[in-house]
Amino acid sequence: MKMVNLRGCLRGIVGIIAGGILYSAMIWIPIIGPFITGFITGYVSRGGIKRGFFAGLLSGICGFTLLIYLITSHLSVISGEIINILVLWIITLWNITGIFFSALGGAIGAMTSLSSDIFVGRWKSKTRISRVKTYIICPNCGSSNPESAKTCRSCGTVLQD
Repeated sequence: MKMVNLRGCLRGIVGIIAGGILYSAMIWIPIIGPFITGFITGYVSRGGIKRGFFAGLLSGICGFTLLIYLITSHLSVISGEIINILVLWIITLWNITGIFFSALGGAIGAMTSLSSDIFVGRWKSKTRISRVKTYIICPNCGSSNPESAKTCRSCGTVLQD
């Protein structure tokens, strides 16, 4: 049975929701806005490239859904059904490109988070716990024997009473 990392799942969900909100604000900056949104979402998700790509993709879709909701709730103010449809199509085509760049940014952000872990891991001091082995010296021949030995390995003298 596969164990689910709850902390990683929550980090991914919060990153996608925050990325969606950020996406709906940054989509108006061509290419760079969605890319930055995806990059941040992928970096926060701290998974592999595939996970970062999907985190960026989902944050773009979340942001697009939020944007469509906000626009359609205020679109009835603009008169004319043809204008409304035209505005929605332009926004939809604009966002398809934005979602792609958000996913691409997510993959690159995830790669960056993984590479920073690699570099940080090299500079951290590595604490090694070493186990000290104790030996018993044979009173007869002077050879060293493990602490658990009952007799000497060299001469066979009884070591412990």
